[in-house]
Amino acid sequence: MKKILLSLFLVSSAMMLFQSCEKDDDNVKARGVNHISGVIETEESLDGASVYVSVSKNDEGDDDVVEIVGESKIKNKKFNITLKKPSDSTFEITEFPKGVTVTDKNVKIVRIDEFEVKKEDKLLGTLLCSDVNPKSWYSIEKQNDIDVNVVSLIYSDRSVKISGTGKKERDNEETTFNLNLQKGWNIVQLNLVYNRTNETRKVKYSSHSSIPSNYKWFLMSSERSDYKKLNSAISK
Repeated sequence: MKKILLSLFLVSSAMMLFQSCEKDDDNVKARGVNHISGVIETEESLDGASVYVSVSKNDEGDDDVVEIVGESKIKNKKFNITLKKPSDSTFEITEFPKGVTVTDKNVKIVRIDEFEVKKEDKLLGTLLCSDVNPKSWYSIEKQNDIDVNVVSLIYSDRSVKISGTGKKERDNEETTFNLNLQKGWNIVQLNLVYNRTNETRKVKYSSHSSIPSNYKWFLMSSERSDYKKLNSAISK
């Protein structure tokens, strides 16, 4: 079973229906729970490229099978995506750590798997919505602590509240939830602190009504070795 809500990605995204007073700007917008638009922060030319939003399917237990739930042509580094409801084969009941309260334990959740940027079937990279340029993370081999904030999107099959802190001793991971999910797409902020010395992770998920105005969409190349190291560190 995929680690829904318990892994970063990253997206993974993306992808906030709790209290929020942030205002949208020209770089990041969320008009309703099913529409996402933004300006991609990159020096690369993206003419002729498109953004594809995917979720993983549960067909025969194969996490490599994906379903496209939204796509958009990129023009002047801008994109506009209307997300559709995922098919039933993408849903699954989520298991939460002990200590976490869920108002409806039968809730089924689908998370955005990736925001991929492709041109003529060639993968140019993956979009990450964050308050800090990911390039600042690229010195991770010299860092003892990694502190990452990203935004992702989650589809819930019903309204549900998820709260509390759970700890998985085996993974040295502490996860805190403060989610008020509505039926449909929700925007969720994820904060991850990873301590390299003792190999512990603290993850916090919180709901918001819109993407914070200081967050931007960054293009991360999947070919960069430092990106792969970062992704490995935060998605164990």
